[in-house]
Amino acid sequence: MKMPYLLEILAGTAIALHTIAASSSEGEIPYTQFVQAAQPNITIGQAIVIAEKEVGGEAIEAELEKEDGKFVYDVDVQTPTGTMEVSIDPKTGTVLSIEPED
Repeated sequence: MKMPYLLEILAGTAIALHTIAASSSEGEIPYTQFVQAAQPNITIGQAIVIAEKEVGGEAIEAELEKEDGKFVYDVDVQTPTGTMEVSIDPKTGTVLSIEPED
């Protein structure tokens, strides 16, 4: 039986958030400290909604990451033409980039 969409996102988010803490370029830090450092104004759920609307698909993975010294939400969205990675500013909700997932 298929899990409801929201639970799939939450389950995927929990896995992704654990990965973030483990793979931070500053070494392993607890997730709560990672989020406190990022000080996001939008939630990961809001970032998912923004990404899905931007590329017209369904999110399959979302995570908060630190890239080049800046925090971003990276949301992988499955579209009819393939998977797109949408990067979103956690402070403003602005779409920073859209590119095909490798």
